[in-house]
Amino acid sequence: MRLKGTVYEGCGTCKIVWEALPANAPLDVDGRPQPFAKACDNCAFRQGSPERSDPEAWEGLTMALAFQEKAFYCHKGVPLNEARDGFDYPKREDGTHPVEQLRVCAGFIAWWKGISGQRDYIPGITPRPQSDAIAEVWIDA
Repeated sequence: MRLKGTVYEGCGTCKIVWEALPANAPLDVDGRPQPFAKACDNCAFRQGSPERSDPEAWEGLTMALAFQEKAFYCHKGVPLNEARDGFDYPKREDGTHPVEQLRVCAGFIAWWKGISGQRDYIPGITPRPQSDAIAEVWIDA
């Protein structure tokens, strides 16, 4: 199904719809989805995205991601929830998200590298370094 240029896929049995993955989506490695090489055409991190239309909310989100060193996950392939008018990331029975099954957003990766200066540590992809190098970046910024 295609709506306003966006391709959606779905399952008639479970009645779930999601934004289709591009044909050139990278293969999973050890069961983990790999990030795309570049940000999606409708990535939240691209200039002019609807997510950035409220500057205060966008700043709040990016500041939380930066200071908590949390990853932002790609919406491609994630079930859509019409009631929330957004994405419905999968949840375990305890309410937590199985982040190992989610793809880290390529736009987020580029943003993270730009604001942190870090190339070796990216939240959601590489283990956090044991040193205080990340904290030093924030102090110097």
